[in-house]
Amino acid sequence: KKISIIFYLGIVLTGLTGHSADFTSWAHMMGFRFAGYNPPGGATTLTNFPALVVLSTNLPGFRYTDFNGINADLRFTDSTLTNELNYQIESWDTNGSSYVWVQVPRLVNTNTFVWAFWGKSGQPVPAYTTNGATWSEGYIAVWHMSETNALDSTSHGYNSVSSGNTNAPGLAAGAQGFNSTNASLSLGGAASSTNAVTLEAWVKHTTVPATIQNYVR
Repeated sequence: KKISIIFYLGIVLTGLTGHSADFTSWAHMMGFRFAGYNPPGGATTLTNFPALVVLSTNLPGFRYTDFNGINADLRFTDSTLTNELNYQIESWDTNGSSYVWVQVPRLVNTNTFVWAFWGKSGQPVPAYTTNGATWSEGYIAVWHMSETNALDSTSHGYNSVSSGNTNAPGLAAGAQGFNSTNASLSLGGAASSTNAVTLEAWVKHTTVPATIQNYVR
C-alpha cells in the first residue's frame, strides 16, 4: 500500500493570500492553468487553496539552468501578475519533475491559472516557503509522505513517527509503502488537537481491506 496524506479541518473561506509585487525584471515566466478542476455537478470556488504545480523540462521553454542558484528566485502570482502567492516545494529534482504546492487565492474552474517567475539574481528564499503559510486555511497538519518519518508542512509541527514503512513511488513526488502488518505511522499528536477533524488520504491498495477504519484510530 502506498499512501500520501493531507490532514485538515475544512477550508476557511476568509481573507485572500497575495502580496503586491513587481516581477517585470524576472527573466522567465510561465502560466499554469488548473484544467483538472471540473468536479461532477460543477465547480465550487475554493479560497486560498493549495494546488499542485509540477515543473519539468517536458514543459516547452522550461530549463532548470535558468534559475539563479537552486530555486530561491522562484515566485508565483495570480492571473493579475502582481499578487505574489505563498508556495511550498515538496520536492525539487533538476533531472526530472519538481512538485510545488501553490496557494491559489480563488480556484474557480478549469480556466483558473497562476504565473510562475524565475531568473532573478540575488533573491532570498521567501519565508512563506517553509513557515507553513501555504497551509494556513484551517489545516491541522499536512504530511506529504516523502520521508519515512513524515514531516508536517503546517506551522503546527506535528511531525510523524513511523515503524516498518519504506519509501515508495507516489502520485506527487514520494510516498510510503506499508507492506507488513507491523508497519505503522504515528500522527504526532495531531489527531488529539481537536474534537472534529477530516482526514484525507491517497491510498493505493494491493488488496482492498475489509474496512478503511483501520487507518483511523
